[in-house]
Amino acid sequence: MFVKILKLFVPIISLMLFVNISNAQLIEIKVAPNSNPGDLKMFSYTPIRSSLKANRPLIVLLHGCGMSATSMLNQSGWREMADSLDLCLLLPQQKVTNNLSLCFNWFTKSNTNNMGEALSIMNMVEEMKKKYSIDSTKIYLYGLSAGACMALEIAYTNADKIAGVASLAGVPIGTSKRYIDGLESMLNGDDAIFKSKYQVLGTKRLPKLIVLHGKNDLVVDYQNANLIIEQWQRASERKLNSSQPDCSVHSSIIKTNYVNENNEVGISFYSIFNLGHRIPVDHTLKEYDGIFTKNIHWNSTRAICLDFNLTK
Repeated sequence: MFVKILKLFVPIISLMLFVNISNAQLIEIKVAPNSNPGDLKMFSYTPIRSSLKANRPLIVLLHGCGMSATSMLNQSGWREMADSLDLCLLLPQQKVTNNLSLCFNWFTKSNTNNMGEALSIMNMVEEMKKKYSIDSTKIYLYGLSAGACMALEIAYTNADKIAGVASLAGVPIGTSKRYIDGLESMLNGDDAIFKSKYQVLGTKRLPKLIVLHGKNDLVVDYQNANLIIEQWQRASERKLNSSQPDCSVHSSIIKTNYVNENNEVGISFYSIFNLGHRIPVDHTLKEYDGIFTKNIHWNSTRAICLDFNLTK
């Protein structure tokens, strides 16, 4: 296990050295210390024309390890979607003083369950609502890797305030209480299976869930995707059953929807072949190239917007 963990840090450190630090149209917002117990940085992005429009959706982007708000904005395709659909983006950013690998600390009790970093992020959402005209019924979370783990935890804890959550290469809620547990769950699907089955979440009305995971992911075991879905199904107050898998999305993708008794989609799962620990993008749409993405000629961010009914 120690060797596996050591191998995990090699790509993370390499990524940190080559993070895209080009100037992006980001605004840093100073957060009062008493409303930022997790000591995170806060950035926002809004299209220029968006100042004329009221009641816009808000997307909270939670980056992965070794990333920054800038690299998340540049490489994920969300800047293009924000410009096209008039969305407001909130980009919390981790500090190296909190985590040497710049991971959100989703694996510690002091930073989840509306404490620490999780509370800072929700307070930033409230700050965005004050600063911009945000539709409170259209607040969505999007996360990659460690960011996905944090996004899932926040979405479940604040289910009454979140409309949807998209997890790219995430891990089920509550599978770790310390750093080493989190790494074990990421790398070892069998370990995550054991932990997630004994992690009981209270039943409630949950926001829509979108799960994307590459079958070739060597950082976060692919089994975690199915475990997230099973956990969400158990915690949902409405029974969600899988529909017929859809292979028409893309030649490398199988999409499965999970619907309730009214045929409303509660979960969408994109199982992606030949994809590792990356964001799937379509460079024909001029998205920024980067070490956190893979061009498979499919715009995953646009697909998420479609599933969240954000497109025009």
